[in-house]
Amino acid sequence: MSTMMHPFEPLDRLFQQVYGGRPEAEQVERTHGETPVLRPRADIHESDREYLVTMDLPGVEKSSLRIEVEGNVLVVEGERKTVSSDDLQALHLERLANVRFLRRFTLGKEVEVEKISAQLRDGVLRLHLPKQAEAQPRRIHVE
Repeated sequence: MSTMMHPFEPLDRLFQQVYGGRPEAEQVERTHGETPVLRPRADIHESDREYLVTMDLPGVEKSSLRIEVEGNVLVVEGERKTVSSDDLQALHLERLANVRFLRRFTLGKEVEVEKISAQLRDGVLRLHLPKQAEAQPRRIHVE
């Protein structure tokens, strides 16, 4: 399997830096004849009780989403497939039609793995990673 780089990728990155904008994801790899793999951007917030991970996964259905913990690594993987009609002809395409999203996060010992929950709504994935009780801050009463 040889990895091919898109010939205009360096130029695309330069335009992104100069003119701004945030693509939906960073390309991880593009192999000849296979579905491109993208690394979706993630926002991570922390409260006293949990971590909240938010990712945009446009066009990904719940049925094609896989979220699991392997050891201490949280794996989020999904696939977007675009169904095309024989009646329509593509004139201009700016996004990849079929694409795989893949992201991995290393979890700390304070995450309570058994209580991780996820919601996918309107193309936005929200992962709630609760902290173990021992890892949560405790207020000490002074007498």
